[in-house]
Formats: sequence, structure tokens, C-alpha cells
Amino acid sequence: MKSWLEEVQDATFAGASTATTGAFGADSRLSGDRLVTVLTTRRNAVVSTTRKDGRPHSTPSAFVLHERSIWLPVVPGAARAIHVTRQPWISMVISEGQLETHGVVIIEGPAALAEPSAEVISTAKAKLGGVGWVGQWINLTPERILSYASPAWKEDGV
Repeated sequence: MKSWLEEVQDATFAGASTATTGAFGADSRLSGDRLVTVLTTRRNAVVSTTRKDGRPHSTPSAFVLHERSIWLPVVPGAARAIHVTRQPWISMVISEGQLETHGVVIIEGPAALAEPSAEVISTAKAKLGGVGWVGQWINLTPERILSYASPAWKEDGV
């Protein structure tokens, strides 16, 4: 049985252009289990939101996977928190390695400011080493997932 992450990824690739499917070949995509591993072991991603004037805003962000959501902790007054109230969509990229040992996971979806459950807070404390600096939380619901892993990263780096 496929994980929900793999189902979202399959649906994303089913609607993707030939340029995207050519660049992210089926044999180089991460399985659902590997996607979970990446999302639970990596601490940071580059997150992009949209400024009021339409320009992109990208910044590193910690994140926590919990159930079918990704939670992004932000400091008080963070631009990305303001941006998602106007344009509730986020693009998130985890990219690491180079050449024969690189991989990437791209997640896009609707986002909103939200109050996390005690379980999310507990998971975040364990993963991030504390959350005393957090002023707000953004909840991202993955609607699109693309992944690519070179053979070495797929086997050893995840």
C-alpha cells in the first residue's frame, strides 16, 4: 500500500509536463518511505512565499512533518507568516549533495497560520531542540510533491 506522500507525488507526476517527467525520471523518484525519512530527518528547507507586490520571497525554515501536514515554526513578525495571510501558498525545497550524490524534494501546497496540537509541539521540540523562539506556526498541506535522488543519495544519503 502506498503512503499518502507517494500518492501525492504520483498525482503530481501524472499531471506534470514532459520536461518535468523527463528531469525527474520514475526510477529516480523517492518512495513514500524514503520521503518520510527525508521529511523526518532533515531540519531545514528553503521556503518560498509571495510578497504583496507579487515578487517571490525565499528563506530557510525549519519544518516538522506531522500526519498529513508540514508545520513551519516562525519567529514573531516573520515575513512568510504575513505573506501566507495574503497568498496562502508555499513552495518548499530540500536539496542536498552534488553531482552523483544529490537529491531534492519539492513540496507545494496551501498554507495558513494555525495553532499546532500538543503532539506537533512535542515532535517539534524533539526535532528542533526546542521551540521557545517560535511566535507563530504555518501549516502547509502538501498538494504537489516532486523528488529526485541520484542512485548514491537514494541508497546511502537518505
